[in-house]
Amino acid sequence: MNFVTGGSGLVGSHILLELAKKGEPIVALKRASTDLSVVKELFIRNNLHSEFNNIKWVAGSLSDINVLVEHLENCERIYHAAALVSFDSSDRSELIETNIEGTSNLVDAALVIKPKKFIYISSTSAIGKQPKTKVINESNEWDPDNKNGSYSFSKHYAEREVWRGIEEGLNTVILNPAVVLGPGKWGTSSTRMFSTVYNGLQFYTKGGNAFVDVRDVAQIAIKLAESSISSERFLVFSENRSFREIMNLIAKGLNKSPAKYLATPFMGYLAGLTAEIWAIISGSSPLITRDSSRSANSTQQYSNRKLLSAIEHDFIPIEKCIADTCEVFLKAQKIN
Repeated sequence: MNFVTGGSGLVGSHILLELAKKGEPIVALKRASTDLSVVKELFIRNNLHSEFNNIKWVAGSLSDINVLVEHLENCERIYHAAALVSFDSSDRSELIETNIEGTSNLVDAALVIKPKKFIYISSTSAIGKQPKTKVINESNEWDPDNKNGSYSFSKHYAEREVWRGIEEGLNTVILNPAVVLGPGKWGTSSTRMFSTVYNGLQFYTKGGNAFVDVRDVAQIAIKLAESSISSERFLVFSENRSFREIMNLIAKGLNKSPAKYLATPFMGYLAGLTAEIWAIISGSSPLITRDSSRSANSTQQYSNRKLLSAIEHDFIPIEKCIADTCEVFLKAQKIN
């Protein structure tokens, strides 16, 4: 039996899909109020409607260890993909509660059950920023003084809880995906890039990062879960690209004009500050924050050499990833 958290999210839903393709039995944790329509649509697009119905969804929270232990019984593999993704500093307490405390609770519950494998979906954000001239790998150390945002802070210390579990005997592999691209709940997390371009993006930034198709992340998570590899972390991505390249590819896939104007770091800072102030006044979530603006204007270079030497995997090219995602996005616009 496989236990999956975050099954309604981008990575978690695709882990469910890949497990279902293999005919694996699945227990998926969800909040009582969670809308599963996006997950159901994903399964239907892949002709796996009956497999979606075979998933055992259990209502619960990462805050209750006793409930987690009960649901984890007889589960041989745990995929922990649940996380709050936010670059809004006002969400710091919720980020700590969900990402750090929730992960700590699941680790404690897993130590009781002792599964064959615990797979944690972390993030490159957990490693922190490095100078753009430095190629980042799994051995890079966290610098607490390097203007890491609240999300990075939460993912780093959540990962520390997983390492604690490893020290206490939990058979674990940690994945650190870069920017994950793919179809999900539009307007949230990285899918926001597609809706932003569709609505007419005018500005681009000079920054860059590493990117990966969500299907790759899900497949790699399962490969590592089924392997003998343990007590390791792996950067998971296919290509280092500039944000302008990515946005231009999205614009092409959505039949939109590419952004024309350069947004300087100062412009981004002002835009983020203004959006945060308006969010406080209106009670809404900001479309851009000072933290996300800093990220968009910084360049991070990563190496995936360790992963490719550990397992065999052919990454989906970023061009195909974006083209496929744009196709799903456009179909969704016609339906809505």
